[in-house]
Amino acid sequence: MVVLLVDDERVELDMLEHCVEWDSLGVEKVYTAGNGRRALQIVQDRKPDIVITDIEMPVMDGITLSRKIRAMGLNIKIIYLTGYDNFAYIKAAFKMDAVDYILKPVVPAVVKDVIGRSAALIKKEKEAEQSFEISRHAMMEELVLQGREVKKTAVKLGDKLSGSFTMLQIYGGMNKVSCEKICSRFPEIRYEIWERDKTTFLLKPSKKTETMAAEILAEGKKDSSQILNSIYIKEPIDIQHLHEAYLVSCSYHTQLYYKADGVIVSAERADIADTMTREPKPGKTGAIQDVYMETVSRYQEGIPDAEENRIYEITRNLFDSLEAYRCEVEEAVRYLCALVWELDCHFVRGNDRISQFMALNAETAIEKIGESLHSLEAEQILTTYLHQICSYFEMQRQGRNSYVVLKVKEYIKNNYQGQISMEKLGTRLNLSPNYIRAIFKAETGQTILEYIMDYRFSTACSLLKDKNLKVREVSRQVGYDNVSYFCSVFTKRYGVSPSEYRNSL
Repeated sequence: MVVLLVDDERVELDMLEHCVEWDSLGVEKVYTAGNGRRALQIVQDRKPDIVITDIEMPVMDGITLSRKIRAMGLNIKIIYLTGYDNFAYIKAAFKMDAVDYILKPVVPAVVKDVIGRSAALIKKEKEAEQSFEISRHAMMEELVLQGREVKKTAVKLGDKLSGSFTMLQIYGGMNKVSCEKICSRFPEIRYEIWERDKTTFLLKPSKKTETMAAEILAEGKKDSSQILNSIYIKEPIDIQHLHEAYLVSCSYHTQLYYKADGVIVSAERADIADTMTREPKPGKTGAIQDVYMETVSRYQEGIPDAEENRIYEITRNLFDSLEAYRCEVEEAVRYLCALVWELDCHFVRGNDRISQFMALNAETAIEKIGESLHSLEAEQILTTYLHQICSYFEMQRQGRNSYVVLKVKEYIKNNYQGQISMEKLGTRLNLSPNYIRAIFKAETGQTILEYIMDYRFSTACSLLKDKNLKVREVSRQVGYDNVSYFCSVFTKRYGVSPSEYRNSL
């Protein structure tokens, strides 16, 4: 709480400032002024909660100061400081909305009581304001989501619900904390309505709507690893049309579901009418059903014998077809869940060996697909599930040990530039790291560490042929940030330094 003391008598002002224990009253800062004009400047700059002002002062008196404060629209508690124990005079002062008065000479105990009453009033008003804001936000949420009647809503909120807005809707798993950060970052946001799969922002209309939409989306992505896309309606929306605009934005969900990460779609007024009346492609449902049945058949026929990349191609074609036929999100999710169930029934159920191989079972995959907010998320879950089945059949074709060696070498090839984790490899193969090490040594005669060293340094020798690459760059590209260590090991292996090796080529 901040207090401003105003009095032209220096002695009175000093006594008031220093003889009262302001800290005990919850006052964090006390400002002083010798006349109303100076006090008005402090009010404009510091926005105090309470002003204690003398009435009779040169330059600008206390009543004029109060009048100007009220004209500024500030809800500051004004307490008059006066030597006049005259009811008529004080009554005139109270017409300027003073909350209390203190008679001179000042008694600290009296000041404490007066400040205490004013502080309690400020607290009560803030609580009421917060309660009103909560109610207003809740009413606005009902108005947007459910189409609550505007007049009834406005009456409940004292006719303070009015105006027009620009609507921005972000689809994706953005949490409430991120929403709060965004609202504090962008004062143009008047309301935010959070839902599990999307957040709707109502903004003050601006010519920079498109730029702001991109900035808000970028801010949301800072705290989210999930895919976020957005739709915004450019033109201002009257409050009575917010629910309609919300439904229009939601109608773009299917379009955004299949888009890449970070896409922003804008809707013009003409688009709104088109979106509300848009018909699905003729025969869409039957065509999607055909795609689904064909995909099931291709999986069942291809998985036992086909390469995994071929299976991924079938999966990609499936999602391309869902997008091409504008398959609604809920319908797409149903098909994908049914597909996982078909795969589980055909390949997994009744096969104890493959069941033990499935770290991601069908029930969990179906649950995750149902919770996914974007086609890429759903595709990744389906791909992970398929990978397990494909890996099992590939292992059956090649023999378990050969399969493990192949996967270890593939993993090293794809990760030799960074840190290689046997735990991650073990998770992918559903085998313990020690068991993988034992199989690799038995099949190749090398430890995995020896193979990694061979692979990295043979790659380094190839890279050193490029004389545009510095030795430091070669070292980093093969997984060694410490170039001195790299050079030391290289010299031990080949009898020459990397630079000498390059010069000998």
